[in-house]
This record gives sequence, structure tokens and C-alpha cells, in this order.
Amino acid sequence: MQKSEYVQAVRESTFLQNLTNQNLPFSWGKAYAIYDEPEKANPNIHDYQSYLTSKAKPHLFDTQSELILISPYYIPREQRMTKFKELTVRGVRVRILTNSLASTDVSIVYAGYKPYRIPLLRAGIELYESMPTNNVSKQQKKHSFGGSSRASLHTKLYILDRKKIFVGSYNFDPRSLNINTELGILFENKELAEEIAQWWDNHVDSWAYKLNLVEEESMEENDESEYGIEWITTENGKEQRYTVEPHTSFWRRFGVDFMSILPIEDQL
Repeated sequence: MQKSEYVQAVRESTFLQNLTNQNLPFSWGKAYAIYDEPEKANPNIHDYQSYLTSKAKPHLFDTQSELILISPYYIPREQRMTKFKELTVRGVRVRILTNSLASTDVSIVYAGYKPYRIPLLRAGIELYESMPTNNVSKQQKKHSFGGSSRASLHTKLYILDRKKIFVGSYNFDPRSLNINTELGILFENKELAEEIAQWWDNHVDSWAYKLNLVEEESMEENDESEYGIEWITTENGKEQRYTVEPHTSFWRRFGVDFMSILPIEDQL
């Protein structure tokens, strides 16, 4: 971006205009810092109660009606899969957004996430993958959680029952869980949570693929290979369905398939 374009973009920023005019809307509520203690970086200390995940868990998995989870890198692992299944069994609507293969900047993380797609969909979870930025129009980008690098999704955000919001550095993956030191803020603010959730309702279909489970023929009962996936979106006003990861090459998909069999999930 040229300097003149940057200056023009700043001038046209609604947020900055409101800030200059002292016209920013405020919504009062409580906010709590949730974070990993620095000792987490010490491999000889394993105080799991001091981890961010332990502190956030009561909020995340005690949702009663709806959970919206946005995480650029998403690898739930079996223990978390069980928790998500318990939510859907209780009637909680769970919607998850992560990067598509075409948009991610770390393909090996997508390889770690790939085996969980069908189990998530079978559990009744609604799964979305963000489109790459070059497949999103300028108008759509104004309404997306965009970023500056190749990946079109960077935001880490959870909306709980449209009453609470968690935003921070935490990705829903093993690296954030066990290796990195992460932090975030939990907001108890129904008005703000409802506003963001409504934004999701209105715009997610315009810049993310919705994954759909497709039954295929299988010789064995309860064999997950009997299921396939469709990526559904709207392009040029028409519904488009893909049977492989959209806008990716054979070799990129082949590489992800190979990486998905490597025993390195703990490091992703």
C-alpha cells in the first residue's frame, strides 16, 4: 500500500472518525484477565490449574444455549472433542470457524485439524472455514476478521451464550494449550456479545465456506470413511459446492494428507 492510500484509509476509518469526534459507543460490563502463569514455560513445572485453559474451561464448557468459536488454528484433540459432543447432546448450538487450507499460512496445522472435521460434523457441530482473501470481494473484506498476511483469519474469539466474550492470543490447539504462554480478556457484557453474534449471523456465509457432511457407500458399519465433506459457498450469486478443499492444488492437498499421518500433533 502506498503512503497516500494508507493516509486515505485512515481518514475513512469509521473508528478513527468516531474517536476524533468523541462519539464512540460505550457498553459497560465486567472484564477479567485470564492468562498462563510464566512458570508454564518451565518444562519442570506442571501446575495445570495455573493454565489459561483451566481458568477459562468453566466458562467455555458451561454454556447453555450457544457457543461461537473462532480460532485460526484449531486442533481439538480427543479430550476436547468429548467436551464439544457433551455440549451438543445438551442442546447447545456450537459453531466453529477456522482457516481453510487455501487461506491458512501453516499447512501442517491444517493437517492436524483435518482428521477432526468429520467427527465434529457427526457430533452436530457447525463447521466453517474462512475463504482466502483473494476470493473475498472488497465489500466482504470490510465485514471479515481479516489480517495482513496470507491467512484471511487471525482473530481468536469465543462468544458464550451471547452474554460473554473471550478474546486474546489463545489458539484452540495443543501448542497454545501446553507450550505457549497465552493471555486473553473475558468480557461479561450481554449487549456487546449480542452485537458481535448478530454480526456473525449476518456475514459469516459471505466470507466462509460451510462444511457439510455427505454420506458415501461403505462396506463396514460405522466406518468414518463412509462420509465425505462438501464446502458450500455462494459465488456470483449462485450456490457453489466443492468436494475437495476449495482453491487448492492436488500437490498441496497431497502434502497435507502426508503430514496428517506424522505423529507430531503435540507440537502443532
